[in-house]
Amino acid sequence: MSPNTFEPGPADNVVRSASGELRSVPVGWRLLPPGDAGLTRRVKAAGEHWLVQEKKGRRTFSRGVWAPAETIDRIRSELDAERATASYSKRKRAASVRREQVQEAYVED
Repeated sequence: MSPNTFEPGPADNVVRSASGELRSVPVGWRLLPPGDAGLTRRVKAAGEHWLVQEKKGRRTFSRGVWAPAETIDRIRSELDAERATASYSKRKRAASVRREQVQEAYVED
């Protein structure tokens, strides 16, 4: 486990380190739930963050990323602005067409 990877703790704002030490989440931080890979990737690249992962059996499940609230808000607004542009929607359509062509070629084989 890396130094910024934790398990969920007994309370919502507490995490458990690999050594079993309980740590409170810093004031002003918010949990970014999993689900938006682009946002998560940018928040992690922006600076300090804590990953929360839970292991069940052999599988590891992400519970989200703790990061400063202002960082999450700033990156979310930047990402929303980027996703609202015409070039972004054009790029998404082109990627969809490309994936469909690759899938058709795969099915034909």
